[in-house]
Amino acid sequence: MGLDIAETVIEVEDAFGIEIPEDTDTIFTVGDLIAFVQSQLDEARKTKCYSSFCFYRLREAFCTVSGKEKRSIRPSTPITEILPEKDEAVFFQTVRDALGKWQGLLPKKGLLRQYSPHWVSRICRWLGVASVLLMIFGVIPWWLMLCALFLFFILAGEIDYQANTSPGTLFRKTRFIRRGTVGDVARVMSTRLGPEDMGGEFPLPTEIEIRIKTIISEIINVSIDKIKNTDRFVEDLGMG
Repeated sequence: MGLDIAETVIEVEDAFGIEIPEDTDTIFTVGDLIAFVQSQLDEARKTKCYSSFCFYRLREAFCTVSGKEKRSIRPSTPITEILPEKDEAVFFQTVRDALGKWQGLLPKKGLLRQYSPHWVSRICRWLGVASVLLMIFGVIPWWLMLCALFLFFILAGEIDYQANTSPGTLFRKTRFIRRGTVGDVARVMSTRLGPEDMGGEFPLPTEIEIRIKTIISEIINVSIDKIKNTDRFVEDLGMG
């Protein structure tokens, strides 16, 4: 696959939120490409593949922020390969900004990274349970048990919150688990997406043809009027 064709594939994928297999053997002309895109969009319209819709927008945002190649980010790509070691909070907010009008699909916190509870918070919770047992056995009065229970569980929640959202604090040293893939994040985003959100995402056949020809014309620097559906990418358009 030549550079011009590779660039065309990537631009078309981004423009329509689809994926074109690298080993496809059915696309030789501009018309073939238009028909393939139309078939993919028709299928997406029928199945309302929300997770796929969200994946392509999330991948574009990740690539914009991280500078990674689009083909290096797949649904199976672990989040650990994308998030930086430092300034995770800044990176995460930048990804939200890059999503544009779709940033509301991505929760503000608690999605990209899932942490194990901090060991101090676990101790606080066990102390809360211990206060209940002490009250049951008559060692402490009930009001003192309620105060201890409230204090320990509030403290445990605050510790976990700081460990999860404040990487610059002492809790940065806590052991946390970064789980999941880009596909997992896309699936979570898709639960916030409704049919009304995708209503304008399926262009008409004439719009598909114009957008694809515009992409090709910009890559090979040829007037869009000179690009025909029967033109072959290599033989007629000279795309290498």
